[in-house]
Amino acid sequence: MTFGGGRYFIVPTGVFLFALLLANPISLFAIFSSSKLLQETRYKLLANTLITDLLYSFICFALTATNISPVIFPDLLCEILLSLQTVVFFSGFLNITAMGVNIYLAINWPLQYNSIFTPSRAVKLIVTIWLLSSIIPLVSYILLSGDQGLLCDIPVCFFNILFFLPHPNPVVQEMNYVAVVVMCTACSVLVFVCFYLLVWRTRKSGIWTGMHSKARQTITIHCLIFSFYFLPTIIMVIQRVLLSYRLMHIKSMLYVTMTVSNVVLLIPKALTPYLHGFRCEELSVAIQSLLKGRSQISPSG
Repeated sequence: MTFGGGRYFIVPTGVFLFALLLANPISLFAIFSSSKLLQETRYKLLANTLITDLLYSFICFALTATNISPVIFPDLLCEILLSLQTVVFFSGFLNITAMGVNIYLAINWPLQYNSIFTPSRAVKLIVTIWLLSSIIPLVSYILLSGDQGLLCDIPVCFFNILFFLPHPNPVVQEMNYVAVVVMCTACSVLVFVCFYLLVWRTRKSGIWTGMHSKARQTITIHCLIFSFYFLPTIIMVIQRVLLSYRLMHIKSMLYVTMTVSNVVLLIPKALTPYLHGFRCEELSVAIQSLLKGRSQISPSG
């Protein structure tokens, strides 16, 4: 599980993880320390996103470390890390989609919103997201026989590589590939439709006027982060097509795959606590209270 050329990818992975650790834990602690913030669906979803981002970044760092380590780690370790990474990847994508739909519902139906998205329903939604995210890895293990593994013959442990190289069970490989493409495409279409309808229905309300409009900033930030989530899917499809026509070398595919895993997928996770967290007034107040050492966190409305 060693690929010498991949040793430099530990640098961006470490940088993004460090940036995440500077803001992610304090944001999570601020949310869970405030009963008021926990009553709001958007902060529940944000907290779940921050948790999945943190888990994904640690797993990605661990995978990169095993790939560049001179020690040959057992395949079982890679399979466990890949399965966890798959669950967290799906969870993050579904959760960021739920955040987009939540914005649409909150603005379009402000009076009915609290009855639609109650705190208990928000918790059920988050549990459902994690359960749905666990289906693909679970089914993959069920379909694999006892003498087969998740890995191909290339000694590199990366999530995206499972979709390109010869696999012990082609059915599982195709199932994973189709699941990723279908889910990412469906989520992207859903978010696009929600935001399009949101802008179209509120175009005469004046909330989009000016570059400093909070509504414009919210949509722009969410679209930016979601674009980084969907971009790897586009890259993966292009890679698959190029490899099928033998227009791409295996080594080039490895470098592109590692760039996606260690850079593209980590960019939105490093940006989320800064773009989503610190610009929210209530959360910003809660974080400032923590930094000032207050024992009681009471964010103003």
